[in-house]
Amino acid sequence: MVVLSIFTTLFCNLPLGVIALYLAATAGSAQTREAAESRLKNAKLINYISIALVLFTIIGIIIIFGLIPFLIMIPFLTL
Repeated sequence: MVVLSIFTTLFCNLPLGVIALYLAATAGSAQTREAAESRLKNAKLINYISIALVLFTIIGIIIIFGLIPFLIMIPFLTL
């Protein structure tokens, strides 16, 4: 989970990645097994949310800059 958190920190979303990295790194020093599993579960969830946000942003940018110019050109194509 630490590797995924480092990837998220470097390539996806810095604030969420740092939080996930902290949770994943401190899971080993948790007092109970349940606390460690809870930290790892939260780190995994934050990593997945961060990756999803980046993917949705990239898809949105592709749609906006790829589709809108084409829609603007449609009236000129019918001439």
